[in-house]
Amino acid sequence: MSRFLLLMLSLCMVAWADASRIAVGRGTPEMDGALTDDGWKNAIAAGPFLVDQQNAFATQQTDVRFLWDDEKFYVAFQCYEDVLNPRQNKLHAFRNAFAKPDDDSVYSEDMVEVLLGNSETDCLYDVIAAASGVVCDCVSKLSGTEYWQQRDKTWQSGAQVAIGVDNREAGAHWVAEMAIPWQAIGGVPRMGESRKFLVHRREAASKERSSLQRVENGIHLPQNLGELCFVEKVAGMGVSSVPAFRPGENAVGLSCMGGSEAVSLSCTVQFGAEKQEFRQTLAAEALSGKLPFRLDRSGNFSFGWRAADAAGREIYHSPEYFFSVQANLLSVKLEEASLWVNGNPVSGSVPLQSGKNLLKVLAGEKASLSLAVGDWTLPYPDGWQRDANGVDSLAVLSGQSVLWPNWKLDGIWMTRNGLQQILFVPQGIPNETVDDWTMYWELPEGMTLVGASGYYKLYEVTVSECGVVFHEGRRYTRYAVGVVTRGPNGERKGLPYREKSVAMRPSPV
Repeated sequence: MSRFLLLMLSLCMVAWADASRIAVGRGTPEMDGALTDDGWKNAIAAGPFLVDQQNAFATQQTDVRFLWDDEKFYVAFQCYEDVLNPRQNKLHAFRNAFAKPDDDSVYSEDMVEVLLGNSETDCLYDVIAAASGVVCDCVSKLSGTEYWQQRDKTWQSGAQVAIGVDNREAGAHWVAEMAIPWQAIGGVPRMGESRKFLVHRREAASKERSSLQRVENGIHLPQNLGELCFVEKVAGMGVSSVPAFRPGENAVGLSCMGGSEAVSLSCTVQFGAEKQEFRQTLAAEALSGKLPFRLDRSGNFSFGWRAADAAGREIYHSPEYFFSVQANLLSVKLEEASLWVNGNPVSGSVPLQSGKNLLKVLAGEKASLSLAVGDWTLPYPDGWQRDANGVDSLAVLSGQSVLWPNWKLDGIWMTRNGLQQILFVPQGIPNETVDDWTMYWELPEGMTLVGASGYYKLYEVTVSECGVVFHEGRRYTRYAVGVVTRGPNGERKGLPYREKSVAMRPSPV
């Protein structure tokens, strides 16, 4: 019988850091609002965007591309948008009827914005494209300490804008392509020249403001600006999935344009003074890839990733992100026994990765073994499975608890003598069936767990009291909520992956 212990983890962003650097390749795209022509294959799709002043990933994501030729500077935003999905029945929430050029009310609409600096003219050029296609533009002094108050809205960029909308159910989005004449923004850059930039989006339905760079106060400040480097050619690529930043294995998912040259990838994870470097190569002609890395401890850490072409020239440098991750630490004491966690030998303590952790023990006749997570002791050998070679195994799930309401977000407020229902989903393990599933709850004094039931009683749910524990001097009662996965005669029913929800009702007493 397999036994599973479910543990919790937490993740949050805690700081701002330097802005991104992106290489811009040459090309002349079609201005059709579609991004399907070959011109954009010589561009990096930069993302994800971060919510301004919150340092969290935007819920409505965006990626941005850049190109240049001798006449114009090209920018394309691909803005993913839930309300454009017709199944949401919220098409009216997409704000694409703006009709007031150079009016600050554009910041209440669906819009995108690019700021481009030119040190030779000491100007920061600001061009906005509303989802209606209307252009709002202004210019400020690049060397100023802030840009908002000194804007000159009489300046005209001469930008051409093309808007496209794709409201298919999967991946609904809208596109804004800009073509800005170089003569309006200080002239064509020299090959290899760098210019300051920032890109920004305002999503009207949820009033979400986001940028590629982290924005601590307002977007019109010098410290927010990143750098664009104008070159001949870059490897077309972009981020297809953002890492979960959980204990254990993680990866940056990448989409590629199948270029003729390999791309070198690297990322840095730094806990305090200790820095780890992870490297990967995307083969030529690849259409997708991953940059894997590992978080092997708890605490605050920084993360950033980079891409370089075959000649070693950096073509993308992400902002440096700062995070905090809390892993469940497995404490280990062994005598005359060997322990492996996820295939790696362990003799002291090890952080558990998010999801399934496979523990294996080979013990001698006089073995002494102690395994604990916090004040929770994993009994041995009860509940472990032994194979033909005498190796015992146990699967431990970490960070798998999904609850509603989410008390980490808002807490849970209950009236005296009241009753609060808490829903949770026994997630199990993908592609596996669970024989035994138990979730442990610890409630403070003054509260009691009065019962639990399963979704339409498809599975029997049991509740039992398991004793008393103490956290920071406070007394808690531990309860076990189990899902019975065997029939009355012991026949195996099994719990599929992500079974329906179970309701638990704690009540103040």
